[in-house]
Amino acid sequence: MMALNLSGRLLATYVSDVNSHTPPVDFVFQLGDLTDNGKPEEFAIARAIFDSLHCPLYPVVGNHDNMQSDNKQGWKDFAGRDSTNYTFDHSGFHFIVIDCTVNPYVAPRVHCDSTLLVWVARDLAANSDKPTFIISHFNMWERSWNSYFAIGGGYKEYKGMPGLRDILTAAGNVVAVINGHVHANRVEVHDGIYFIDVGATLVGRPSIRYFYVFPDKVEVMYAYLSDVGLSGRVEDLARQCHQCFDPTKVSDFIDGSDSDKRFTIPVRIPVRTEASLPSRQH
Repeated sequence: MMALNLSGRLLATYVSDVNSHTPPVDFVFQLGDLTDNGKPEEFAIARAIFDSLHCPLYPVVGNHDNMQSDNKQGWKDFAGRDSTNYTFDHSGFHFIVIDCTVNPYVAPRVHCDSTLLVWVARDLAANSDKPTFIISHFNMWERSWNSYFAIGGGYKEYKGMPGLRDILTAAGNVVAVINGHVHANRVEVHDGIYFIDVGATLVGRPSIRYFYVFPDKVEVMYAYLSDVGLSGRVEDLARQCHQCFDPTKVSDFIDGSDSDKRFTIPVRIPVRTEASLPSRQH
């Protein structure tokens, strides 16, 4: 029997909740920071827990998963992938998983570089007839309250992110962007694209977002973790984590409002506008 710390127990409960969900879940995104320091033993524990998941897992590299200066090999071994950027299709939808972490990661070294931008633009063009979701660890819009989570300085927008947003807007087929990282549950709409922040496991009240797909819409819902005692312990730890943030300033943002928790995304394919591919930098 493997003894699990608090993070392991949380992850195991997440897997159990997803497995017991009705209707059955088609697949799961894990939005990064699966580990604290990107160590092989941390990935091994997570892999053992996820092996009991009843549906496919699509993980994303987080900055904490990229601490070992090993070309993200620990994450690649965990995910069973050669690349941290990948795509797949499901039920008529297209999904693009992107990685803007810089190896080795030193905060705030986040860069959506020209190689990534070209790849995303070309993939969107090749799949222009499919409603598309972008899956990212990092948020794509700066919010003033992000600064509360930036230890040791103000929040700065990530390098290359404005260019990436321009590509997504011009493509015309991007439905939503889903990301982790910012430790809060929020949704904003820019140029018809839904930008969805999903809260962290160890900050605030642990929860899962469920996306229910219909021909003309996606219903986004929100469920708290089933283990109330475990959730209460996490909330207590968050209130004590003053080195992470000032809870008196950000508590209103962590959980989100009702409109952040339950909303509907219309699914349509707008007319593609003219957009040029970004040039490669050598």
